[in-house]
Amino acid sequence: MKKRIAAALAALMAFSLAACGDSGNSSAGLAASSKAVEVSEASTQNEIVSSQENESIAIKDDSSENTEEMSSDVKPDVKESRVVLPVKNIQQNPELPNGSEITSAAIVLNYYGIKCDKTDLLDYLPMSKRPADSTALWVNPNDYFCGDPRETVNSYGCYSPVLKKTIDDYLAANKISDYTVEQNMLKNNFDDFYTEIDNGCPVIIWGTVGMKDRGKDAIWSAEGNFTIIFPENEQCMVLIGYDKDNSTLIFSDPLDERGTVEYPVNAVKFAFNALSYQSIIIRK
Repeated sequence: MKKRIAAALAALMAFSLAACGDSGNSSAGLAASSKAVEVSEASTQNEIVSSQENESIAIKDDSSENTEEMSSDVKPDVKESRVVLPVKNIQQNPELPNGSEITSAAIVLNYYGIKCDKTDLLDYLPMSKRPADSTALWVNPNDYFCGDPRETVNSYGCYSPVLKKTIDDYLAANKISDYTVEQNMLKNNFDDFYTEIDNGCPVIIWGTVGMKDRGKDAIWSAEGNFTIIFPENEQCMVLIGYDKDNSTLIFSDPLDERGTVEYPVNAVKFAFNALSYQSIIIRK
């Protein structure tokens, strides 16, 4: 009996050990399975976070691309201290020794891609030669070019209304309608000068030769009881840039053989004031 009981107990222990072994394997399997789930969940969470981060970057990239597309039609924000427009110089000599006005106009028209020779504008420039009698009434430089730009004797120049009319008539005659001509929009606010350059618009201004003293004045009487005092050093040129660090303005000068020249801002202000703040802007 004892033997039977011992055998039964041994069998029972063996069964228990086998069951415990299976239970251990099963727990390990559950643990592994549980760990796999945790890893899977963690991976999913990481994927979600990573996906969210990527979406955020993508949004930023899309926003940046959209900004670039939107800004393509907007003038660039020019922050450089020195800016110079790509303007090709035209010299007034030898054909037009007193033709700085129409030569400056030709410089700007060509900058805009309008192939215009400086002498082409002669056909549209209202001119009046000085009478042989120097005491006789002559014309107003606001209405006519006083003299002939091809001559050096008794030839002086004209003011902005005459050049505006010349450019307007030239554009109309050649059926060019995409441009407007503005006269004397700039006064002595030099911030406007910088703004025009930043916007890609060269400016024709009235000053003096070399931005120096106005020199000797020519004086005559004009119809309408006007006394004309015209500075013989009057000179038109085209503002094409600036250098804020050096306090200079950059010009395409039709008289100076160097073509592109820089003048101190204060000298330009003085000469611009001497010619009553006259300017012409051609806009597309």
